[in-house]
Amino acid sequence: MLEKILKPEFKGKRIKIKGENSEIEDIKTLRNMGFYIIELVGEGYELESLIDQFLFSSFGEYIYIFEKNNRKFLARGFQKLGNPEYLIRDKKGIIRLIKANIKKSWKIIGILIDLALAIGLGTIFGIIHPQFTLIGAMLGAYSGTIITKIIQYYLVGYCKI
Repeated sequence: MLEKILKPEFKGKRIKIKGENSEIEDIKTLRNMGFYIIELVGEGYELESLIDQFLFSSFGEYIYIFEKNNRKFLARGFQKLGNPEYLIRDKKGIIRLIKANIKKSWKIIGILIDLALAIGLGTIFGIIHPQFTLIGAMLGAYSGTIITKIIQYYLVGYCKI
């Protein structure tokens, strides 16, 4: 549902490769599947220019961040590997997802929005029909999570599905 509302530029997922027991054992296997892959090195402007070059020279709507032996790889392609975990708006969203620098304050803001909408809709439904107070609170909490994800998508650049 969020994909239809937000229409993201990319869909992404974090995958940890743990060696032989993993479904995808080697990065070369991904290249054979049609993915364009780079190793993520550097920080700051160096990382941003690397991602710029990567986005201009590759195609596909799916972006995967692979972690293997404390090294990170970025892959882009048309093939879907499982269900995407993130909706990514743009290049800045990819950089923030790689650095994973979303703060705990976002979780607190999300909980507060959920709680406010749950109380608000619960109260409104309770005034109209007292027996529907619980249903109103549940609808408020559900709509609060959706609103929180939409706000996070536009401010941070990505959101978890």
